[in-house]
Amino acid sequence: MTVRSNVSTHRIWPGNSARFTKKMKRIYLKEVERFIIFKDDIRVFSLGLLIFQSIGIRFFEGQGWLLSFVLIGLNFNSFFTLKKKDLFVLLAAFVFLVFNWSLNRSFGLVSLFFQYFLILNAYLLLLNYRGSTSEFERDLYFCVKAFVIHAAIGYFLYLIVPAGFNIAVGLNKSLLGLFYVSNSSFAGLIRNTGVFWEPGVYQLVANLFLFFTIKLNKSIFAVFFGFLTVVISFSTLGLFVMIFNILYFLFTRIGLNIRNLAAISLGGVLFLLFVGPILISNVSDKVADTNTSGLARLRDLMIGIELIKERPILGHGKFESSEYLIEKAYVNKIESELFSTDYLDIHGEMSGGLTNGFLALFAWYGLPIGFFLFYCFFKQRLLKGNRIESIIFVLIPTVSFFSEPITYTSFFLIFPFSFLIFRNGEN
Repeated sequence: MTVRSNVSTHRIWPGNSARFTKKMKRIYLKEVERFIIFKDDIRVFSLGLLIFQSIGIRFFEGQGWLLSFVLIGLNFNSFFTLKKKDLFVLLAAFVFLVFNWSLNRSFGLVSLFFQYFLILNAYLLLLNYRGSTSEFERDLYFCVKAFVIHAAIGYFLYLIVPAGFNIAVGLNKSLLGLFYVSNSSFAGLIRNTGVFWEPGVYQLVANLFLFFTIKLNKSIFAVFFGFLTVVISFSTLGLFVMIFNILYFLFTRIGLNIRNLAAISLGGVLFLLFVGPILISNVSDKVADTNTSGLARLRDLMIGIELIKERPILGHGKFESSEYLIEKAYVNKIESELFSTDYLDIHGEMSGGLTNGFLALFAWYGLPIGFFLFYCFFKQRLLKGNRIESIIFVLIPTVSFFSEPITYTSFFLIFPFSFLIFRNGEN
């Protein structure tokens, strides 16, 4: 197997003038077919692997470590492209983690090194886009498209042969270990999850796919397909986030003016007829005092605020288990007010862990670092587009953070780091 970077380009990437490199070529040598893998192929594979490492199903203990080493190996050449400012950022990140670790007994040494490996995974991958940041958008679209199509095929197969999904994998069930759906359901309908740990995470990928189908001016069929991929997650959060995509679609495809009022009204009616009942039922169920999922979200919001109030500047460190939280009096008080004694006896305290990733970032590392990371996140330099597109693009993951603890992952880190790496206009 040979790796090459000097490839010819042939196809045009939609939306800009960047060339779309052919993904695979073949040559024949002594009647033996060999695949030649190009630098772009490694980069796309690395991005897909980074997404899966961050929010994918956990198949075995140590999976995160293994994928981190694989990602560093795939992007090892990036070490030779490090500049002084890169070394400064990486050194500053390590010094902060060590400082944070030294102050917090909840932040284990193994966790410290794993967190730093996640930083390296994100940073080294981004260095491959130095001088060609416009290609990140193309590669991200390719990855989320592949994940969503795989998930859609799995869901379709479940509708045909539900009995075939008889392998339990985490919170999901699988067909031959190849396709996955969630164990949870809504109104008797199974929820889709793809290769991600739960529907609430899968919706993030599906909404990003829907965003790109709109941004890249794909066909109405492609947009509708993206719309369906979000709906079949039956995630309250996913349906709420999809509203941003719908507004984006109206602005870009229809135009919010009097002339198009009839079309907008018709679209609104269709949305309410198709998705309205699902969204209303989901929301009412979430806020009901008997819904444990909704109560858990409220619990995490309240606990996240209390954690920040307790240590606003330096944070608590990246606590790995719920034991650190259970020891706190206000955590026990909040849970006892929200959950019944029977529920706590059955499921235990802090079941599911702290899921509010937005507040968790501030709780882990303190308000100064938290605000700095989110500032860099909102100023990301990976998406090329107008102000509306940039706002929608960052809102999709930001709102998702309130329900999913993914702000410590490499997938989150690539966005704030992109501002640091490309802040001088490199593209």
